[in-house]
Amino acid sequence: QKPSLELPKQARRQWHIHYLAHQGIITLALYRIPPITMSSTRQFLSRKLAPHLSGLPSSTTTASRPVALNRPSKRGFASIKNNVDTLIVGGGPIGLSTAYHLATHYRDNDGSGITIVERDPTYARSSATLSAGGIRQQFSLKENIEMSLYGRDFLRQAHDVLKVDDDEVDVQFQEHGYLFLASSKQGKEQLIQNSKVQQSAGCDIHLMDPSQLKQKFPWLNTSDILLGSFGEKGEGWFDPWALIRGLKRKCQSMGVKFVKGSPVGSVRGKSNGRVLSVDVLEEEKDVVRYNVHHVVNATGAHCSKVMETLASTENGTGMIYPIPVEPRKRSIFFIHCN
Repeated sequence: QKPSLELPKQARRQWHIHYLAHQGIITLALYRIPPITMSSTRQFLSRKLAPHLSGLPSSTTTASRPVALNRPSKRGFASIKNNVDTLIVGGGPIGLSTAYHLATHYRDNDGSGITIVERDPTYARSSATLSAGGIRQQFSLKENIEMSLYGRDFLRQAHDVLKVDDDEVDVQFQEHGYLFLASSKQGKEQLIQNSKVQQSAGCDIHLMDPSQLKQKFPWLNTSDILLGSFGEKGEGWFDPWALIRGLKRKCQSMGVKFVKGSPVGSVRGKSNGRVLSVDVLEEEKDVVRYNVHHVVNATGAHCSKVMETLASTENGTGMIYPIPVEPRKRSIFFIHCN
């Protein structure tokens, strides 16, 4: 879930790219915008994580919660081993977009070193497919706005960038806008300040007084409204399933491998805690060990639970710094106006 925008600056940075270098796992917790650019992430990693990513330690230790590996079971121990450059846990829009951008921008369209682990390839209970597929630029943080602008352009070009052979992709991007309303002086001032940041970033966002709102939205009761903020273009909704299908097919065409399963444990370096391998329970049958250079946690609202599995402390008490993300129930209301 999106944290409060009043969080300290350091906490806000951790929300965009939450990383635990000493635990060797990079977690992308990006709110709402499925297609993201990895250029800033790569630059960030090059600067911040280079000291932690150079070389592999010779001594290792097993993470404290390898569900099927600490004790004998019907599944047994990991008997199969694979070597991959990047293992992405989570095959939703964020995981797929990560694989797509890594393959296209940094590997000359070669995704053969990338493997995505997804527990439910049908996406029946995926947050993405159960959502309205909304996208907006009306944020107060410049970084959120810029990510959304990139997402907007990606959706507009999805027909071309995700095309594979003659299989065209139509994400049905409907740019009908988002409308924010303020009924207090504090809310009005916040909309004005946000609008300045949004317009400086190149957004097509307009402030509207009650009379303008009434003219554009005749059905709207404006008696207690002081100001509105409306996105003329670039905001609206799209078909999440179409985006997932298009990204997945494109990734497969570039050699990205897909595995149905869930992580159940990891092996980490004894000296620095870096993840060297991840044990994945595949098809509810076999535990397969993936020797990795990089791990990306792209499991959305469940990323904290996955991180606990991969990077909990040796005494089993959990992470020292848990990720402040948890699943919450959301509702969508459809209103019919006469």
